[in-house]
Amino acid sequence: MSGMGLGLAVEGLVTVLLGVTVGYCFILDKRLQRFRKDEGTIRQTVVELSLATERAEQAISGLRNTIAEADGNLAQRLRAAEHFSAEFDAKMKSGDEVLGRIMKIVATARLASGEQPAPAPVVKIAEEPQQEIRANRLADTLASARAMADRVRTRRFPLAQAAGHEHSAA
Repeated sequence: MSGMGLGLAVEGLVTVLLGVTVGYCFILDKRLQRFRKDEGTIRQTVVELSLATERAEQAISGLRNTIAEADGNLAQRLRAAEHFSAEFDAKMKSGDEVLGRIMKIVATARLASGEQPAPAPVVKIAEEPQQEIRANRLADTLASARAMADRVRTRRFPLAQAAGHEHSAA
């Protein structure tokens, strides 16, 4: 009988273990079903993320093109401003020379006619500082624009800058 009791105990243990295995398989099946259902959501999320990344890359490319174009326009405008500033300075010097000659001619004509020479013209002191202020502002603006252009170039070509190769965006 003890052989029969031992056999019955082993069969009971096998039955319990089979029940636990069936329960675990049931739980595992539920988890696999949930995973399969979530797999579609994950795939959709990955596709959306890929599209968003592509759009972001296009936007960054557009921004880079805009920055390059703005840098070129800024450089062109700075060159034009430098040209006009130099031209303005030349015309101011030329005007001063012409004014000086006219003053000499008028003084000579008055002396020849016997009139009293006119006193030296009163130059407005306020004009000189204004011109100097304008020139300083122009120089400051030019320096700021150059610094901004250098920063843009550094950001656009950081590896080339580190290697010692300079790129010009103009």
